[in-house]
Amino acid sequence: MLRIYKPYGYKPITDVAKARLVVFRLFKRVRIPYTLLKRPGEGFAWDGEKFNFKDVRVSDMVHHFAHYLIASKDQRRVPEFGLGDGFDTGARVLANRARMNGLIYNEQEEMASMLGIFIERQLELPWKRTYVEHNWTDCDYLSVDDTVDKLFRRDFLYVGGKVRFRV
Repeated sequence: MLRIYKPYGYKPITDVAKARLVVFRLFKRVRIPYTLLKRPGEGFAWDGEKFNFKDVRVSDMVHHFAHYLIASKDQRRVPEFGLGDGFDTGARVLANRARMNGLIYNEQEEMASMLGIFIERQLELPWKRTYVEHNWTDCDYLSVDDTVDKLFRRDFLYVGGKVRFRV
């Protein structure tokens, strides 16, 4: 288990190259394979073996990382974690064919979104922008609380909102 914790009151990293480096170090520490040779639009963001991160925004890399943490071992063997096509999937037909039955798409997407925001905060990335981009400001507080509660119950978060990185 990897524990990374940054105190409140930080100044977020705004330099894109530095932010990408922070995220790539995290991927290496938890041994999640990725390549910078292929764009998600040329196939999949997650192809069942590695992430394809050529020209991918930092917040999107963190979001995909959160999907990896939430996914079951069976989901990790399937393109796009068996959720079907995503916003940056190029091979949409193949991704939808690989969709796994019984997955609650919205629940997994909400959990990955919120977990990604907690990860960004912990890595000193500009998480507030992602919070707005993912439309959490338009949700009622019960939806936000419910999603955060699911992350605590599934043991992804410590008290205080620190992320438990388990792969």
